[in-house]
Amino acid sequence: MLLFFASDAHPAFELSGAGSRIRAMGFAYAGLANTPDAVYLNSSGLAAIAVPVFSASYFSPFGIKELTHVSLAAVFPVAIGNLGVSISRFGNDLYSEQTALLSYSRKLSENFYFGTNIHYHKLQIKGYGSDFCVGIDAGILYKFSATVNWGFFTTNINRPKFGSADDYLPQFFISGVHLKPTENININIDLFKEIAFPVELRAGIEYILARKIAFRCGFATEPAQFCAGLGFIFQHVNCDYAMSTHLDLGLTHQFSISFRLTKNSTH
Repeated sequence: MLLFFASDAHPAFELSGAGSRIRAMGFAYAGLANTPDAVYLNSSGLAAIAVPVFSASYFSPFGIKELTHVSLAAVFPVAIGNLGVSISRFGNDLYSEQTALLSYSRKLSENFYFGTNIHYHKLQIKGYGSDFCVGIDAGILYKFSATVNWGFFTTNINRPKFGSADDYLPQFFISGVHLKPTENININIDLFKEIAFPVELRAGIEYILARKIAFRCGFATEPAQFCAGLGFIFQHVNCDYAMSTHLDLGLTHQFSISFRLTKNSTH
């Protein structure tokens, strides 16, 4: 049971489908949020994506296959804004969490973006049956300039829960800043707060070499994690790898791939 309470295992329906790029930068992403993975950490950023993009991610926390997490996400620009979709599964046949998510985001002004999610959660435990509930998230993104963004995101604002007991899904709040001092450097700094837990600091940096290779590193507190990774940027496809440490449970490796319908990178 200790494994399920380690934050890197993402129990209890946290929105944990974030890809390898995000893990490599210490999970700091609310102020950048410019890939399909934004549905998990600030869906308002989806409105800045100009072309359809698809992504997939896989990881087994600490190398434990029973905790395997698989997620698929996509974003589609439409006339009234951008639509995002995602499905994910955590666990195995004994215990599994399954999530389907629909997101909508829109550019409200030249610098201001808004996004919201509706997600369906199904919990299934062998021998105990299953249950489901529906949660709602909301986020905003403001671009102060070409080099500074600020984002805010909160989950489960309707306080969903399973059954008649007070088994509420976790509600968290993220406030984050994205800095772009040069064309090939991204810096993210987030404050992450889950109700009943201490404030967590998340920070990460990305350096893109010749628009082909991305080097990333970052950290998160509560508990302490150090993260790093690489990204390979091709004409239509990005391939990303990340690793993160846990002081007691060891390493987690994550692999992601994304596909876009034009050669312009969303990074």
